Amino acid sequence: MAIASAKKFILWGFFAWHYTTASRQILLVWSNYLRFYWEYFSVPLLIKTLLSPWHNQAETYSRGFDLKEYSTVFLGNLISRFLGAIVRTVVIIIGLLFSLAALLAGSFVFVLWLLWPLLFIFGAAIGVYLII
Repeated sequence: MAIASAKKFILWGFFAWHYTTASRQILLVWSNYLRFYWEYFSVPLLIKTLLSPWHNQAETYSRGFDLKEYSTVFLGNLISRFLGAIVRTVVIIIGLLFSLAALLAGSFVFVLWLLWPLLFIFGAAIGVYLII
């Protein structure tokens, strides 16, 4: 009688661990992956500085007004900002794709984790049925 009681206690302990502690840890690891990709690709910073010049390479205007020099500096700065925006947009898109992949993979793993005991019981029942 004591052995049957101990087995029930172990089984209950497993389910309690599986659906509380382990599930919480999986969610914590999953959130760390999401935060990592968000910070690794610097998505918030790149959005804030989207229209900044590439590598902060901007020419300054000289004193006085010379239309040729003014237009050269203006076009150079415009090209630098355009190049910076293109590169930053590509990196933002890559970062969002990695974040989305981590979100989908984590969702799949978490749902599979929650269903794992049921799948195990169902698989064992099918195995016993096929043997009999």
